[in-house]
Amino acid sequence: MQYLRETEFSGCAHIPVVEVNPVTGQVKILRYIAASCMDYLLPTAQEVPRIEIGHVETPSPFTEYGVKGGGEGGRMIAPAALASAVEDALAPLGVTIAELPMTPERLATLVEAAQRR
Repeated sequence: MQYLRETEFSGCAHIPVVEVNPVTGQVKILRYIAASCMDYLLPTAQEVPRIEIGHVETPSPFTEYGVKGGGEGGRMIAPAALASAVEDALAPLGVTIAELPMTPERLATLVEAAQRR
């Protein structure tokens, strides 16, 4: 069977909802919606919000078994999705997240710098 390699990819969606304390930089995850949570290690039960999992199956017509990738979504997207959610929460303060990890100290420094501008 012939197929195009660029059509072999996995599809996923990660939607975190966070609350950020601008003084301490502490991030609280309120909700996290993901297509799959089997591909990455989650924090302890005490820190994890209710996670909603949704499945959408669309087999690829270009591969023999209809497969599209092997779990890249859960492994690669979570940090960027969380950074985006934190940046969105701090947007009214003029904060931009440009690097990871997002430690509370780094976030508090970014808030302070934005307030000085």
